[in-house]
Amino acid sequence: MLQDMYRYGDGTPFPLDENFIETLTTAVETCTNAFVPLTELDARRDKAREVRREAEKELGRLADLEATVVGSLLAFAPSDSKKPSLTQQVSQKITAGVKTAVIEARRQVEGRVQATDALAAPKTATDAVLKALQDRRLLAIG
Repeated sequence: MLQDMYRYGDGTPFPLDENFIETLTTAVETCTNAFVPLTELDARRDKAREVRREAEKELGRLADLEATVVGSLLAFAPSDSKKPSLTQQVSQKITAGVKTAVIEARRQVEGRVQATDALAAPKTATDAVLKALQDRRLLAIG
C-alpha cells in the first residue's frame, strides 16, 4: 500500500509526515498570535508613560498644596521661647495633618505608577508569547 506523501507547492516531497501547507499555515498563524502580546505590551507601555506624566503633575500639585498650607500657617507657628498658645497648637496639628495627608497621597500616586509599570514589564509579554507558541505546539518546552 502506498503511503500518502505530502509535497511542497512545487511537487517535491516534504520530509515530514505532515502536510506542508497546513504546517506553513499553522506556523504563520502562530507567529501572528505571538505578536499580539507584543502589540498589547506597546499599549501598556504607552499607558504607563501617560500615568507617569499624570503622576508627576499630581505630585507637583501636592507639593504646592503642602507648601501653600504650611506657609500660610508659619505666622501661627510657636516660638521657641514660650509655651505654644491654643492657636499655635492648632496650627501645629493642621501642619502635621497636612503633611501626613500629603505623604499618604504620594504613596497612592506612586503605587498607581508602580502597578502600571509592572503591567508594562517585558516579562508580561514574554509569558504571553511563549503561551501562544506552546498553544500551537511550535515551541517544545520541558
